[in-house]
Amino acid sequence: MGISKTSNGKFRVFVSVKGRGRKTATCDTHDDALAKEETLRKALIDGKNVPAGRATTEATLEQACEACYNDPESGWKDTEHGKRQKYFFSYFYSFWGKDKLLREIDKTEWYKFIEQFSDTATNNRRACCINKVFRHAFEQGTITGDKLLKIPRKKEKLTRLAIYTYEQEEAIYQQCKTFGFHDLEDFVKVLIDTGCRAEEAIKFAPKDLQKNKDGWTAHVYRQKTDTHTSIGLATRTKEILMRRSNMKTFFETSYRQMTYKWQMVRQQLGQADNKDFVFHTCRHTCASRLAEAGATFMEVCDWMGWSFNSPVARRYVHFFPKGKISMAKKLDTLRDELKVVSGGKS
Repeated sequence: MGISKTSNGKFRVFVSVKGRGRKTATCDTHDDALAKEETLRKALIDGKNVPAGRATTEATLEQACEACYNDPESGWKDTEHGKRQKYFFSYFYSFWGKDKLLREIDKTEWYKFIEQFSDTATNNRRACCINKVFRHAFEQGTITGDKLLKIPRKKEKLTRLAIYTYEQEEAIYQQCKTFGFHDLEDFVKVLIDTGCRAEEAIKFAPKDLQKNKDGWTAHVYRQKTDTHTSIGLATRTKEILMRRSNMKTFFETSYRQMTYKWQMVRQQLGQADNKDFVFHTCRHTCASRLAEAGATFMEVCDWMGWSFNSPVARRYVHFFPKGKISMAKKLDTLRDELKVVSGGKS
């Protein structure tokens, strides 16, 4: 049990007995909260049913989202992760409207919303976002427990990932030259050589590079996982970044502007409707080529910023055929040895 002060100056009461029958209520004063806490505690001990009560205010979707975003304890405000949540907010507002009452959004409404999207991983992130908004609203007393939305995480399918062939990569560069999109050509090369997400590479700056006795490395902030990794620089990427090092950031443009150019290139290449012909496929391509060059699975995970046992990392296992082929050759060697032994006995 406990009492906490909400952002609107009221007091929130939390009561449970031996992990059973959690009850909450909101009061105007601390004394009222103490009295309510005792009443709820006694009711739970006696096994009585306590009505859920009404929320102290009627929060709209926008009010709940913004309140959660601006709460210092949410960890969202003025962070890269928070910007992603703002992006999800915009989709919520577009579908339901900013003035939609939060309590009117239930699971039926939610599944209608995600019907427009096919990416399970992103839908899981959308669900995490809306779940946190609802939990925050519940803790602030703007919805009651019976209206608390809890969207379960869906299991992601471990499908094979698309990569660019060397021929497709060259076709992209040729089309960039035709359009005069030299910045886009450099950008795609950097994405393929580093495995960075487009949002990460767009923020690359000279301060992120470090010269070592054996070559150059780059410091990368992985905004999706809020982690930092260090990667090596291939010769062509080093040359590109050195050529652009007189600027504050290597690509002084926005993600939107770069995407606009990319759409023109893919349209001209007849790939406008190909869902795999996107910037993110450059990341898959990097992982594939690292494996092709002989890097181990764990080395690639470290480079790409993955946990070794994450579902995402497991999707890349098919990029490592050399180890499997080597194991198969060992079976061949074993059979040959058995044949020699068998022949010798006869």
